[in-house]
Amino acid sequence: MGGQVLGSWGPRPQHVQALMIQFKQENPDREAPDYQDKISVVRQQMADKYIEGGGVNASVVSELRALISGFKIVC
Repeated sequence: MGGQVLGSWGPRPQHVQALMIQFKQENPDREAPDYQDKISVVRQQMADKYIEGGGVNASVVSELRALISGFKIVC
């Protein structure tokens, strides 16, 4: 394989990362006076997604399986 990158995942499950992506699109100015308050809310929402149960672990496994199954490895 020679050290080639075959794929990438993360930094979070897609349904959790979607919260941060939306936040960044709606709040591009990191210097805005209310930025820290707003990002704190999003971080709590993300934490809540992790607490919701085994769904996050299952989604991580599912996403990784989908990624790995697409690898074409030649020996």
